[in-house]
Amino acid sequence: MRTPKPIFRNLVPPSLSISNSAQSSADDNASPPAKWGGKATGKVNGASADQVWKLMEDYGSVDKWLPTIDSVSIVEGEPGKVGCVRYCTGPPGPGSDTPTFTNEKLVKFDHATRTLSYRVLENNIGFGDYVATWKVVPDSDGGCTIEWSYESEPIPYWEPEKLMGYLGFCVQSMAKAMEEALSAKK
Repeated sequence: MRTPKPIFRNLVPPSLSISNSAQSSADDNASPPAKWGGKATGKVNGASADQVWKLMEDYGSVDKWLPTIDSVSIVEGEPGKVGCVRYCTGPPGPGSDTPTFTNEKLVKFDHATRTLSYRVLENNIGFGDYVATWKVVPDSDGGCTIEWSYESEPIPYWEPEKLMGYLGFCVQSMAKAMEEALSAKK
């Protein structure tokens, strides 16, 4: 059976500052990595890690912070509890009329370290085994940084660098949206 092309197969995100553990090898004969992984960050100015975590810990509100998500519904479990599943929809990808979707299960939730992890269960974007971790880290200047790290199987029709660029765009958009929301409350 042939793997269907994912909706975002042609996505070329903006170039961003990222770290990526799946960098291309200089050896053209090298095997592709068994897993991809990396971390992107977004700086939140003027808001503490606790303030940003308060927004992020609401597992069903990711549509407020990410421009790639139009709506979120909790379809299983209790929000903020391991095992909770959210259903996210987004706009169609390039060259498609079909909205994107993911079902994401909360697999770790730790208030003390301001960390949550989720696993993509089902989607039409092309992800197989994909686990992401979001962590809010305090900065010495009173602000904080959101870290978005991931590990996944290689994704058909994607390249690791394009995925990292996309995640970098997402986490930086999330940081900016949270900064603006917290600034408006002052």
